[in-house]
Amino acid sequence: MKRLLNILTTTLLLAACATDNADNGIVSEGLLTIPNVADQWTYVSLTEGRVVGTCSLTDTVAQRQWAMRTDWDLATCNGMIRTNGGDSGRGQGAAAVSTQGYEETDAALPAPYVTDRDSVGVW
Repeated sequence: MKRLLNILTTTLLLAACATDNADNGIVSEGLLTIPNVADQWTYVSLTEGRVVGTCSLTDTVAQRQWAMRTDWDLATCNGMIRTNGGDSGRGQGAAAVSTQGYEETDAALPAPYVTDRDSVGVW
């Protein structure tokens, strides 16, 4: 559970904290809080910095529909994480484990990004 939270935190911080403003090139930092609702997948867009939708853990039809969309980057449910890539989506999302805190992370270094696998057997 701690490892999953570390992955999620690192991914969110690396991808969501800086957003480009196309009008003036200003980079601003922000914080995104993801609600933790039991047995509910919460889908998040890091580009938009917001939750874009939810569906029940047991709603396989809705989960297949989310897998076809590209407007989300990651999803969480009961301590599980999905990236929009791999088995969970048609996007090109992936995650990397980091033992460093956000401030110590060197974005210039390549990370061993991994796409997710559907080990729960929902589909």
